[in-house]
Parts: sequence; C-alpha cells; structure tokens
Amino acid sequence: MNQIEKKFKNLLLEINSQSAEELFVEMKKQYFLVPLETRVSMENFFHQFPYWGNLNSSLEDFTEILNASNVLKENTSNFLEFFENLEDYRSKYLLYAILHNWYCYDFVSLQKVIENTFSHYLDLDILPSLHEEVFVDLGAYTGDTVFSFFDTLGADSFSKVYAYEMSLDSVNILNSKLQNYSNVVVRQCAVSNFVGKGSIIENDESASANVLTSGEDILITTLDEDIKEKITLLKMDIEGSEKNALYGAKRHIIEDKPKLMISVYHGFSDLLDIWNLLREWNPDYKFYLRYYGGSIFPTEIVLYAV
Repeated sequence: MNQIEKKFKNLLLEINSQSAEELFVEMKKQYFLVPLETRVSMENFFHQFPYWGNLNSSLEDFTEILNASNVLKENTSNFLEFFENLEDYRSKYLLYAILHNWYCYDFVSLQKVIENTFSHYLDLDILPSLHEEVFVDLGAYTGDTVFSFFDTLGADSFSKVYAYEMSLDSVNILNSKLQNYSNVVVRQCAVSNFVGKGSIIENDESASANVLTSGEDILITTLDEDIKEKITLLKMDIEGSEKNALYGAKRHIIEDKPKLMISVYHGFSDLLDIWNLLREWNPDYKFYLRYYGGSIFPTEIVLYAV
C-alpha cells in the first residue's frame, strides 16, 4: 500500500470511527481553527454561491458543514470504491485532497493538486488526440472552452461544435466571437431532462454562475431531443444542473459513448452521484479527476470519462 492509499483509507477509518453527531462537531471544531480572515472570506463565498448550504458563524448557521459531514459519513464505502476505480494516482490523490479539505480544511493538499499544466477540461494525458469531433459545450459562457480547444488542437479537429448558453448577453458575445466558424452552432437555451420553459436566477458575481429555475422566459431542451447526430465529446458546467442534463442525454451517452468532461462540484454529493450514473450507463468508461480551482475550498472539479 502506497502513501496515497494509506492516507485515503486512514481518513475513511477516522470518519467511520465517529458517530454522525461526533463527526459534525469535529468538523465544526476544525473550522474554527481556520484563521478569521479566511473564515470571513469563506462565509461570503457560500453566501454568494449557495450550492453547498449556508455558513454563517455569527448566526450559528453551519448548514454547509452539516451537509459535508452527512455526505462523508453516509458514503465511506462508496468513496472507497470510487477511489479504487480511478485510473491514475493524480486522480486518487485529488479525491483524498477534496475529502480531507471537507473534513479538516486541509489547504496544503488542495494546493498540490491544482492543475497548472493543461487547460481547463483539456488534459492531454487523458485526451491526447481529437479528430472529427462533434463537440457539445454545455455552459459555453463566452466561448472560453471552445477557443481553448481550438487553440490547443486546431479548429479542424472538430467537424461540429454545439455551444449552449442561456444568458442572452453571453450568447451575443459568443455569436460575435464565433461568427467566422461555419462549423459552430450557438444555441440560446437551457439544457435539462425535459423540454419546456424556465427562467434565470442571475448571479451578482458573474453570468457564468447564473442558475436555472421555474418560469417562462427561456427555452429548455434535452440533448437527446435537440441533437440527432452522434456526439463524440461533451463538456458540462451548468451550475448544478449537470445531473438533469445527463439524464436528458442518456441515449447519447449509452449509444454514442462520448468522451465526457463533467463539472462535479455544485454540491457535496455530485462527485458520487455523477460517477455512479455514468458507470451504470457505460461500464466501459474509464474515470479521471482533475482540479482547476483554488486552495481554500474545492470547486472546478472535473470528472473525465473516456
């Protein structure tokens, strides 16, 4: 057993040795060992981006810590299975760093796993060559991922690109940037597990963090309904709607077996929920994790399935 395996299994043993209440109390104690300035920054962050639950020590609201402790306590065996099914030790150490950060605010391990070599969603050790791809970008924003792929691999590596974005301002920028590319289709709509209508809750920090809610303002579609040709490459970063969008792309995933780059951080259960879903639909997928976030709290976690 190497040190990564030992650290991970010891962490799970430590979690298992505590009751749910003891685990929550321990994690709350660890939180108050974090420097005050960092705690203030974290509480502001969770207020701005409420995917994980509220955290406000002045109001005695520790919902975020409780949510993390519940996911850790209830899923140790599933996390171990996930760890053992990851394809490389970079992925395995990343999973350890994420869980250890949730458990005791380990900023050092998280700093070590930040990806500094390859672009977001484009690890060339996992996706060494792409050719004649039909690429679907869910959460295209203003084209950062599309142009990263074009710059690294060449626009001629893609026979078709579908760029989905629900914010009109972002779509206008997308259309302007991509107007000279005949193989790119920009869709202004949301993508989920049903066809209908909805509305946008705008995030004050960035349009890239807008979220979908009920309403009548924008169109909602599914990939299975909207794209009839074979998909070979699929990226998702749609602010917590990834699981619904995957259900809406189930036919494509089962039949086409596209290469996937899925954001798995908009909630503590996303890591396991999305991995379990994809391995059920395609047992032949090989899984990798990569991290493109910062060193305080793990966001920008990408699950690759190839």
